[in-house]
Amino acid sequence: MTMLIRLVIVFVIFMNLTSAIGKSNWPYSFYHDSYISFSYPKGLYENLRPAGETIGNGKLRSYDLVRRGDNWDQVTICEDSLSSCAANDSQTSPYWLDADTRQLTIYDQTTIFVHRKIPGGDIYEGVALCPSTDNDGRSAAYGGECYVGVKTNGRRTFSLKYWIGPNENRAPNRSRTEEMDRARKLLKALGGPR
Repeated sequence: MTMLIRLVIVFVIFMNLTSAIGKSNWPYSFYHDSYISFSYPKGLYENLRPAGETIGNGKLRSYDLVRRGDNWDQVTICEDSLSSCAANDSQTSPYWLDADTRQLTIYDQTTIFVHRKIPGGDIYEGVALCPSTDNDGRSAAYGGECYVGVKTNGRRTFSLKYWIGPNENRAPNRSRTEEMDRARKLLKALGGPR
């Protein structure tokens, strides 16, 4: 593919993602490589690290989205249907088929998730307790809350693990609601190039 065609494709994807994000209080940045493209809140991440290697016969790639401090988010892309990707024995993706029940599990067996139909596919999402480090440097295996979402169109499956914040204040508040909105917009924006 020529460079001009590639730039046109990236521009079209960016315009679609920008319209998918809609009105927002946050300025957004754009990430693109030969496997995935997405927009994300500018200034949220110090570093985006694509995985150096592929997993599961080259079908699964992961990206670490490193925040300031010790918390980070993770995006995975699997070049197959959700059922095939979930059957892949990988510790990278936050979803799998339970060995006993053959049911989809997201993040862990205790996470309650919801399923939504979207144009061209499905989204599965939930909120789970996840590792966190506080301001004093103490870490706790269940000290934070994470949004975990899986989006599939039948040919490709994307997942997002997004750190919402500490779990000490479980009551809904504006900050938590804003973080959930950011996470959902980020999941919705995952897609591109292939």
